[in-house]
Amino acid sequence: MKMVIIGGCHVGNYAIPPQLGFVQKWIEHVEHLTGDPVQTICHSMVSLNQVADLITQHKVELMQADQIVLQLGHYELSWRKCFREIFQQQPFTITPKPYQPKPLPSVAGTAPTPYHQQLKNWFKAAILTLYKAQNGQLPYLKQFDQRLMQMLALLAPYGDKVIVMTPFPSLHPVDQWLRRESIPTMYTCARQNGFRLVDTFSAIPRQAAYFLADGAHLNAQGHAVVALLLSQLPVYTALLEEINCL
Repeated sequence: MKMVIIGGCHVGNYAIPPQLGFVQKWIEHVEHLTGDPVQTICHSMVSLNQVADLITQHKVELMQADQIVLQLGHYELSWRKCFREIFQQQPFTITPKPYQPKPLPSVAGTAPTPYHQQLKNWFKAAILTLYKAQNGQLPYLKQFDQRLMQMLALLAPYGDKVIVMTPFPSLHPVDQWLRRESIPTMYTCARQNGFRLVDTFSAIPRQAAYFLADGAHLNAQGHAVVALLLSQLPVYTALLEEINCL
């Protein structure tokens, strides 16, 4: 079996030993279940603007794959810019960027968030909820949804070989808000393109025990939850098909 996994720094085992990452633990389960070796090709640190170029560069690799797993949106749904910019309406354009493998960032950023900053983040998330109630969806998320739909449509020819994971949760309130709001679009994209979808957002407990100190990245326990959910995918898929037939 051949698997291609495309995603952010979690695919590259950010700040944890490779053998404890969800990719390796899931592959071990598949090999144990099937008795056959699994060839895995991982593309990490991939932003949405790089997906089109990656598909072009690795077309043969994708065609030969038995499964293509996507963990996208981690960077776009992690807000680290000036807060007011999230409300600004900007022309929607896609500027493809060449995909080039790059090393994972330093783990120096895994320090816990100071308490006063946590309070600010909760307040910002409350502002986002209020804004949506009064004005509809956030301009930034509208643009993200458009970009996501266009990028996933490029993988439509691969149909049910594609597995889409919803965004991982975050202990950062603004990131959590953005990721929760993005899920309906991911469900729609998966349904329209014939992809399978795995709801990792709901499966991973939003508790400190499953995250690194920075609250943004999963620790080994969080990765184990993802691996377990992917391992249950055949049962999960069969249940969804049964529900859809009712």
